[in-house]
Amino acid sequence: MGDTSDKWKRQEREIINKFFREKVPEALRFGVGSASFCTEDSCIQFAKTAFNTDDVVAVDNQGSNSFTLSSPVRGIVIQFRLKPLPTDTVRLANEIYGNQPKPNAETSWTKSAEATFRRLTENASLKNIAPEFSDLVSNLQQQLHLLEILPAVLTHHDFASVNILVGDSGHVNGVIDFDSAEVEAFGMCIWGLYECFFGSMEDGKWSFYDMPADGGDTSGRTVREVLEETFWESLWAHTPSDLKREDTKRAVKVWLFE
Repeated sequence: MGDTSDKWKRQEREIINKFFREKVPEALRFGVGSASFCTEDSCIQFAKTAFNTDDVVAVDNQGSNSFTLSSPVRGIVIQFRLKPLPTDTVRLANEIYGNQPKPNAETSWTKSAEATFRRLTENASLKNIAPEFSDLVSNLQQQLHLLEILPAVLTHHDFASVNILVGDSGHVNGVIDFDSAEVEAFGMCIWGLYECFFGSMEDGKWSFYDMPADGGDTSGRTVREVLEETFWESLWAHTPSDLKREDTKRAVKVWLFE
């Protein structure tokens, strides 16, 4: 389930066309994989054979570097990629459920946070152009030590609505595009939820849902506040009880620039 407006459908069709007309031939030219050709029709036929059903449709939200199909009846998703899914991601998942993983010092956002914040605070142009943001960065820099209390978990680097597959019943069917996943401090990907579900982009300007909540809510809260409270309550209901909620929430909000 996703945005199925005519404008969205045209955009999705453009993404698919570009994938097969430009990106797939380029990948084959450089010898990625063993196939000699690959078309949209051949992928659909392959999926029908693999699923043993004609119930195969393209998902509403396609990635720019892949083509994803699903079988709603069979509850299966198959994705055709320009490059194989990195085995490191699978290894990390296995490691997480065994020994405690550690963020990679070279690629981890967590490990690079200190250097990133230091670079921002030393940026004279940023201080002149956006002094309020510069002050916010300086304040958050003093809270980076809080990240040390967070457990390391396998983290999706683009946990946004376009990568979350939701069925018509409202249940999550899957999450795609894990190829850039890394071990990070818990909560690194929560910014995606805030960006995609607590506000929207209109006419090039981002705004939270700060309109008054209705539907029986008499507390005077905004839609964003209701959604935010619901999110955190649901998160705590599905996290280990030994996580100290207030400390963890305060540390996670460093990622949110709050």
